[in-house]
Amino acid sequence: MFYESGLESVTFADGASVIPDGAFRGCDDLETVYLPDTIERIGDRAFYYCDIESIYIPAGVREIGDYAFYECDLETVRFGGSEAEWVSIDMGNNYAIRNAFVICNCRREE
Repeated sequence: MFYESGLESVTFADGASVIPDGAFRGCDDLETVYLPDTIERIGDRAFYYCDIESIYIPAGVREIGDYAFYECDLETVRFGGSEAEWVSIDMGNNYAIRNAFVICNCRREE
């Protein structure tokens, strides 16, 4: 979709439910991502090789595809749901997100 596009920020519209596989792959300038509460799935390699250090993931996310945050500088994940909801997400092969510091029961920062 936006492969190596040079985007620095992206905002998904309310009502979006899926971030497609490889949507922002190679957007190494991408630092800021706004996900609405309607997102349910983050596709395989969606943010592969992006410069995201922190992200808010809505409580409605049920699947994070393989390598979705591969080679990101992901340090912090703010999750809108509980710890039990976090561990129930199907995360596939995602060591980057598994190694990030996760804060549950967060509200989105506007």
